[in-house]
Amino acid sequence: MTILNIQFDDVHFLNDVKFGSIKFQPLKFLFKNKPSNLKSMDQLFEEELVSVEEIGIDGRVEEVNVKNFSKDFLFVPDGEAIVGAKQNRIAERSVIIAPYFSQKIPVKCVEQYRWNYEEGTEFAKSDFVLHPKAREEKAELLKKGENSKIQNAVWNNISNLSEKHEVSCMSMDLGDILHSSKKYYDFDYFDRIKDTNFNAYIVSGAGRTYIEFFYDDEVCKRHVKKSIKGWMADADDLTRTVDINKEEVVKSFIKSEWKEEDSISIEQAFSSDLKNSGRCIFLAQNLIHAYYYV
Repeated sequence: MTILNIQFDDVHFLNDVKFGSIKFQPLKFLFKNKPSNLKSMDQLFEEELVSVEEIGIDGRVEEVNVKNFSKDFLFVPDGEAIVGAKQNRIAERSVIIAPYFSQKIPVKCVEQYRWNYEEGTEFAKSDFVLHPKAREEKAELLKKGENSKIQNAVWNNISNLSEKHEVSCMSMDLGDILHSSKKYYDFDYFDRIKDTNFNAYIVSGAGRTYIEFFYDDEVCKRHVKKSIKGWMADADDLTRTVDINKEEVVKSFIKSEWKEEDSISIEQAFSSDLKNSGRCIFLAQNLIHAYYYV
């Protein structure tokens, strides 16, 4: 079913930017409705109104407990990394947690060879997210119901990055590998867009072209800042930019077909058709987050 076309009044195409060989097209979708009492995990970490902990003394590799101490709903983005505790993880999918509520969420390990506490029992926010090629494969496996294959797929993608950039890390931590491959990107790239107001974007040149949307400009830009490392690391060609038809990408996204699936918490969750891997969530019939590979 088509569920995105009724969410927007219009979309504005802003000036595109090149990050090396990556082409970044910022977009501004104009909402019909927008939630006002929703904050990201990063924002609540900074306000000290969220905690993320291992479950039990021994912990569970594929699950953590998130406690929302705020009066706002908490948005946990798909692929968002948390660091510390027994090993670094990423959120398996996007989740929304109610105010003053505790929720166990599914996660995947991005630090294969560590399982011990080093600097405390709680997780902290990170400066990276799961890179695009790994997230696409994760989305495909979730859609097929092959959840048992996701962890190995994530580890294999991290190993491929390590080999591609000729960097090594004792624990095979994605964050360390991305940081060690910094010769392939420039953190000043974010300066080119930090003053632009956008809530969505198209990325090409880092594997399959995709579009991603967020309910809020600030939350979107925070995610972009964390994503640049992964885009540059996933770049297919360091010198050649991939050309796209931005209008066709947006049209495909808005007219896309989605199927509802079981949610983790209070969000409504959907996955796209097999041809165009993607995921999206809603809260009270408002689109909160979506990504869609074209």
